[in-house]
Amino acid sequence: MTALDFKPAERDKVERSEDHGQFFIHSLREKGIINEKDVSTLTDKLKLCGLHGVAFEVIKSFTRYLSSTRLQQSNLGNYEEKKSLFKEQLRIKYKYLCGSIQAVPFLRDKYDINELFVGSGFEFLEETRAATHEQEMWTRLKDYKMIFTDPKLDSKRRIIEGDPGYGKSTLALQITNDWCQGKAPMKDFDILILLRLRYFRKASTVYSAVKSFLLPKDTELTEDNIKNILDTSQIVVILDGYDEYPYKDREETDIEHIIRGDMFQKYEVVLLTRKSCLPLHCSIDTKRIRLTGFDKSARDMYIRNVVARGNAETSDHINRFLRDENTIPNDLCKVPLFFTMIANMAHKSETFYHLKTVTAFFRHLIVCFHSHEQIKKAKGKREKKRFHRDHSLLDKQAFEGLCQSAQQISWNAKVLRAKITNDLYDEYVRIGILVEEDVYNCEAIEYHTESRFYHKLFLEWYAAHHLAREAAKRDTEFEPWPQRKNFLQCVNPTDLHYMFRFACGLSSDAALKIIKHLGKNENHDKSTLLCITEYGGSLKNIVDTVESLCLRRIDIDIRDSLLLQNSTVELVKFASNKKFPISEVWLINCLDSSFPRTGKIHLKKIKLTLPVMTTLKKLVVWEEGLELTEETIASIFQYLKMYLSLKKLM
Repeated sequence: MTALDFKPAERDKVERSEDHGQFFIHSLREKGIINEKDVSTLTDKLKLCGLHGVAFEVIKSFTRYLSSTRLQQSNLGNYEEKKSLFKEQLRIKYKYLCGSIQAVPFLRDKYDINELFVGSGFEFLEETRAATHEQEMWTRLKDYKMIFTDPKLDSKRRIIEGDPGYGKSTLALQITNDWCQGKAPMKDFDILILLRLRYFRKASTVYSAVKSFLLPKDTELTEDNIKNILDTSQIVVILDGYDEYPYKDREETDIEHIIRGDMFQKYEVVLLTRKSCLPLHCSIDTKRIRLTGFDKSARDMYIRNVVARGNAETSDHINRFLRDENTIPNDLCKVPLFFTMIANMAHKSETFYHLKTVTAFFRHLIVCFHSHEQIKKAKGKREKKRFHRDHSLLDKQAFEGLCQSAQQISWNAKVLRAKITNDLYDEYVRIGILVEEDVYNCEAIEYHTESRFYHKLFLEWYAAHHLAREAAKRDTEFEPWPQRKNFLQCVNPTDLHYMFRFACGLSSDAALKIIKHLGKNENHDKSTLLCITEYGGSLKNIVDTVESLCLRRIDIDIRDSLLLQNSTVELVKFASNKKFPISEVWLINCLDSSFPRTGKIHLKKIKLTLPVMTTLKKLVVWEEGLELTEETIASIFQYLKMYLSLKKLM
């Protein structure tokens, strides 16, 4: 720096600056040592210092810089035209996606996302955790736009998680639609990229996926054009359906690099996935948001805006139906996918009054698909078409697709047609259970038709039939889970808990073996309890499993579904009556305020009273914001006198 006429104070400023290099260049410009057209003063001084090699490298770098600058200036107009074309082609694609949504496939009614979307039920994970009971602390968000505006969620990486059917893809479309319409906060981004990760079986890179799945077939833009545009723009990338991504087990993919923060570092990235399928390696600053489902106000809004279309009489009829005590469990109505179908069909079918399990609901839903297709008008008469009840070939394809290490959730249409027969394929496409899509194959450099299920839950439904048949016909129960030597070796019960629940509801013989199989692994306790709910048989048939569950920690959590809470209460009630030892029970934010008055533990969300567990060893009551009065404490100790085996209370 002395050779460049830097005084000690100036050298000190350079060394203390946050970006040494940038401040150093700025100082050189101020001294006239370099400018945008000439660096000879700098190179001459370097040569005087004997730094001929450094001077030569500076000249080469500066020559490249001038060449690049001239090229950029000459292509500036071309670049802006390509960027404008890129944005316009994206908007055309997004407007199609956002304007052609089917709430119920077989009804064929198309909705715009502005009509269909109901923003309800968003929470984000706080940085802190409760020290005493290891529960994650979640805070409610007012609406979905706060995902991008709340200071606590300021990050380049966000994960939005939710159970199947909770509206993750619908939320992705709403955010995309906001960008198309220039609404805040999406208007702050030059470009929004929405990629559905199930397509990546046929795409090698993110850029090829953008070109193949978002742009028209005859686009003039190349992958290099797309890369250049993205590199020089303010970008938000939405990756929808990580649970459907076929290469989750591979670390060296564009998607995994993006999630880890090794790629697209300056872009804002939003990943949507099932909560049971979170990425293993995330960027350290990743923020987590989750969908909690429809509450009453969201359901009322959906009925009013989408189903009734402003008709007050229809709206009142559906609401009365759904509020009836004998109708479908509230759990199903909390899941947006289920609720939309229930609301659209509730006033057309009285059968819904008698459905008590998810399996029963889905069975009736499939019947509705077929029944609607059976009735067709032909020359003024109603013509019944054939109802394919034997779908075992489709069941096998669905099960084998889910059991692969890289799950297959879509198939080449020609291949699937050949495997399940033309008649079955055509019928399932016609009624909407199977959906056809044009997909670009990067390897073959051509488009072809692929088939997938309307929703992954339908895929699990048909896979469950194959699972139920295979389980029922076996003489012995499954191998212990850790050994992974059975035909379920690639299946994760947490990720595919609906498949296991459906199978248990479809076959009681299969249910007994599946429940015993899952009950051997404490990581699958909740899946086991949900399977018990679908089974509906006597717990006497699975005594060994009940005893195993009771030797582990049992949670009754306000955040759990009503079906799960009910199943848990029935479990501890049965165990207590049979005098089975119960290791520990945790009551998490579910203690009803009536406790001091009644002397009984009532649960907030369901009309159930916790049984007196005379064999319980440890009880933990975790209530956020609970005021412990003398009356409450006295009631607790009076109540616990009946817990004869209790050793510890927290």
